[in-house]
Amino acid sequence: MLDPSQRFTRKGWYLIPGPLTPTPEPIHTVALRDITEYDYPVVAAAILSVPGTRCIHPPEPKWDNWVGRWESGDSSIEVDMFPDTEHFTSKASGRYFWSGGWLRCDCTVSELADFLRAVRNRCPGVWLCDGGDHKERGGSRLHTPETFLAMPALPSK
Repeated sequence: MLDPSQRFTRKGWYLIPGPLTPTPEPIHTVALRDITEYDYPVVAAAILSVPGTRCIHPPEPKWDNWVGRWESGDSSIEVDMFPDTEHFTSKASGRYFWSGGWLRCDCTVSELADFLRAVRNRCPGVWLCDGGDHKERGGSRLHTPETFLAMPALPSK
């Protein structure tokens, strides 16, 4: 189990849409089938609802440019709107929807879990992705705050 006070400064981790309904874990990105379709403003509002979070770059000229930042003491978490080369497109409506956001963290493991928990209170289809090796482990793993905290150790990359 991870030490909640351990500093988390990993690169390559991100928030990603996943299933809305409970599903057996672990979930690997290569097997991901049900993706919750959130509009960008909905996810931005969920992120900004976390106490201590503010918008540091507005969605101008488009949502790809949006960045939110949470701060508390010497800890911080930044999340963007995943400036992908290819956006997720709804099969039902043809519109773009939120495809995730890179994390830049300098916080404790517990603070990241609390941040994710607060975002998921408004958007339960948002998951933490560990950015793992797609060949060796069947893709990156998706985590809830609880499965993140229950990890035996952080991957060694």
